[in-house]
Amino acid sequence: MVTVTGHRGCAGLEPENTLRSFRKAVSLGVDLIEFDIRRTKDNHLVVIHDDTVDRTTNSKGYVKDYTLKDIKKLDAGKGEKIMTLQEVIDFLKNESPLMTIEIKEPDTLQEVLSVIKRNNLENKKNRLKFAIPIGASSGVLREFLSRRFLVFPSELYPQQAAGYWTHLGIKSFLYHSGMNP
Repeated sequence: MVTVTGHRGCAGLEPENTLRSFRKAVSLGVDLIEFDIRRTKDNHLVVIHDDTVDRTTNSKGYVKDYTLKDIKKLDAGKGEKIMTLQEVIDFLKNESPLMTIEIKEPDTLQEVLSVIKRNNLENKKNRLKFAIPIGASSGVLREFLSRRFLVFPSELYPQQAAGYWTHLGIKSFLYHSGMNP
């Protein structure tokens, strides 16, 4: 069986990690949509791959230095805006593709889990996968695992991830070699 993944939505055809990109991926019938999470200066979770807005918007600077209000003013391509995690969930929670949420910053794990709980997605474990970076708190990581979410390391080198996760007492995990950290 082949799984068709919409990487950052449909990034090859539309501005990545935008509503337009996610709509296109859904219209093409992808099985899974992968997107990335970072935090703004005022602690909002936004969907953007890079730690800066330079490559994907009409501005420059670190995501962490923008407030949500300011980051929403940026053009992410074709008039699209950077979305919040909540906006993406609102769009995708009733669509058919699975969601892979790549968490770029380890200290956002608890907030992501809170959004999942607030949206009653805990009972839809088969719809969610998480790519979690090395450096994630062992307690929060265990909380994800105890809820039986599929979790895999987002690092490029499996031996690096294996060493870290084994150190935390996690003896088995899936390494997805196709992830782009």
